[in-house]
Amino acid sequence: MNALTNVSSLRRCSTSLLENLPILQLIKQCTSPKLLDSALAAMVKTSQNQDCFFMNQFITACTSFNRLDLALSSMTQMQEPKVFVYNALIKGFLTCSLPIRSLELYVRMLRDSVSPSSYTYSSLVKASLFDRTVGESVHSHIWKFGFCFHVQIQTTLIVFYSTLGRIEEAGKVFDEMPERDEFTWTTMVSAYVRDFDMDSANALANRMSEKNGATWNCLIDGYMRLGNVEVAESLFDQMPVKDIITWTSMIKGYSFNKRYREAISVFYKMTEEGIVPDEVTMSTVISACAHLGVLDIGKEVHMYTVVNGFVLDVYIGSALVDMYSKCGCLNRALLVFFNLPKKNLFCWNAIIEGLAAHGHAREALKMLGY
Repeated sequence: MNALTNVSSLRRCSTSLLENLPILQLIKQCTSPKLLDSALAAMVKTSQNQDCFFMNQFITACTSFNRLDLALSSMTQMQEPKVFVYNALIKGFLTCSLPIRSLELYVRMLRDSVSPSSYTYSSLVKASLFDRTVGESVHSHIWKFGFCFHVQIQTTLIVFYSTLGRIEEAGKVFDEMPERDEFTWTTMVSAYVRDFDMDSANALANRMSEKNGATWNCLIDGYMRLGNVEVAESLFDQMPVKDIITWTSMIKGYSFNKRYREAISVFYKMTEEGIVPDEVTMSTVISACAHLGVLDIGKEVHMYTVVNGFVLDVYIGSALVDMYSKCGCLNRALLVFFNLPKKNLFCWNAIIEGLAAHGHAREALKMLGY
């Protein structure tokens, strides 16, 4: 009934949506902060700044350019802002890393006698991660306003408590849920994995009617991080369908446990299965080649990135620089380094270490600016 009322309110706020489509297009076509002012001027001129639908869209546009000052002042000018408008701005403050402002706006919303919706609390729980006490207060409000059995909100609470290391509270929220979706189950499994409690994680996963890919991947990653490679391999073999995250988790897991040959072997098997790797996969495989000092395989993997159109980003780039340096090909390392469109700290460290390792201390110092 609550959801139907909210939908009805939204429809009443924009009954002339089709007639005012140019305003909507103007908001969506804002490609710079300056255009936001033009869009707002047009809304004020046609009184559409009082329409909660258009204001919702405008606040979303302001968020993308971090112009929440304009969004807040615009909302303040509304005579009767609805919950949708408040939700958009609460989410905007959260998106722009201003969680306290989200909570302050929520208090103002309650003072203005605007009833919160489920979307309100999905953002507020995330905004409360900086303070356990604030999160508990939000949790009490969730009960007060009747959202204690809302799946999405309760799942967000599981994330909240588990992120703060309060696994027992997260488990209590999970156990008290009358209904759970796949994401809820995976979230709780992931909470146990982050707490290195693989027994609880595995036991909970086995209670699922059918494990989804995310749950399988979570368990594999957890066992790999604990060094229990054999269990991770067993889970990998049992998986009915493996996606790129699964294969990459195995490759990263083997590398994490210094089993670099297995990491490279899984990469080749992955490509044989027709799975297209991503930048994370490639940088991990290249690093494995560096640790083993296998130049021929390293060149082959490098060629794979070129043939398959991978962008030479800082991750693949720094891995290649490191690999060629460790394999004795400093010239190739320098060639890759100077061809990188962007360089981060890892790229610079890789080439400086490579120069120093090959006896070019003066050149290494020059890279440091000396």
